[in-house]
Amino acid sequence: MAKVALITGAAQRIGREIAMCFHAQGWNLVLHFQTSEGQANELCEQLNSVRTNSTRLVRGDLSDPACTEQAADHWFSSDQRLDLLINNASVFSAQPLSSIDLAHWESTINTNLRGPLFLCQALAPKLEESNGSIINIADVYAQQPLQHYSVYSISKAGLVMMTRALALELAPNIRVNAISPGAILHPSNSQPEESAWVDSLLKKVPLNRTGNASDIAITALYLATNSYTTGQVIAVDGGRLIS
Repeated sequence: MAKVALITGAAQRIGREIAMCFHAQGWNLVLHFQTSEGQANELCEQLNSVRTNSTRLVRGDLSDPACTEQAADHWFSSDQRLDLLINNASVFSAQPLSSIDLAHWESTINTNLRGPLFLCQALAPKLEESNGSIINIADVYAQQPLQHYSVYSISKAGLVMMTRALALELAPNIRVNAISPGAILHPSNSQPEESAWVDSLLKKVPLNRTGNASDIAITALYLATNSYTTGQVIAVDGGRLIS
């Protein structure tokens, strides 16, 4: 029987690449999206054309507590298995300290940290049935904060600590790991000034280039299949954290 992975924020960029990588390895997929309905449908149809009934969609706003509370009941029936949860969905926006307000704080923290935590809580019983695992997509800025992205950096630092804490709490039946991407690709809503700092960042990357979404996907595949790895945070950053 094929293993099943739930990938949040799966319609675009890193989430999409992870989905395509796992599907090519024979996994069945539950693809979560919030607003990118057209892209999610396109990806689902594409994967199902390769292997019938291998992929389905779920929709929800992970920043809404009701969404994560209902995930176990509404996204999976009692006879549906779950082997892997990949918490990939994230929001990324700049806000200097003088401009941070409650709305920015809640939007970022709720999506990047609270949502993943309570999704783990909701789905842990189902993951335990399959001795499954969780992979959180963090960021190198969890360790080296980015100027004007304080709340984002805080949220990802929290995700890293959540990874380590849950790895202890959910062992030995569920493994929990994280990936910290570096300069992988531009957000879809990036502005020219944001592209400029990405370009400047490359000067600090020993490999002197950006990575690809496929670099994250193959790391996720490793973490999903190596049964003796838990509590780890793997930086896929071209050496940025050592420079």
